[in-house]
Amino acid sequence: MDAQRRGPGRSRFAAVGTTLRRHAFGIVALGVVAGGAAVRAYRGLDPRSVGTEPVPTAPERPFQSERELLAGRPVRELFGHACGSCHTLSAARVKGVAGPDLDGRRLRSDYVERMILNGSVSGAMPARMLEGEDARRVARYVARASRPGAG
Repeated sequence: MDAQRRGPGRSRFAAVGTTLRRHAFGIVALGVVAGGAAVRAYRGLDPRSVGTEPVPTAPERPFQSERELLAGRPVRELFGHACGSCHTLSAARVKGVAGPDLDGRRLRSDYVERMILNGSVSGAMPARMLEGEDARRVARYVARASRPGAG
């Protein structure tokens, strides 16, 4: 660029600034498109296929539910996972912080199972922490392990 085209008293940098301001929208748009292509390439997608591929769907069952993960586990492990953060039970080697200490109590399995299924009246213990056979197994375990001298 020569001095005549820049105009009197304008430096080379001022001319560049004017050019950048004039084309700012195009530069920003180009940056957005290039950034999108980079992200797509990083994710392993072809940047030329913008808007042509279907939206990926989640796999049929990417994760198992917590109940599925716990099903069939040893009863002590099942109790520890589902109940141990709240209840203390020495036989299960857990020390809870919120619920009643179950050691040394004479609990019947039908009572424990009702508590597991229905929760507490106050709502402090949620209902259906365990269900079905898992609830029955844990109820029998708690009734047996919580008895005085059982630990």
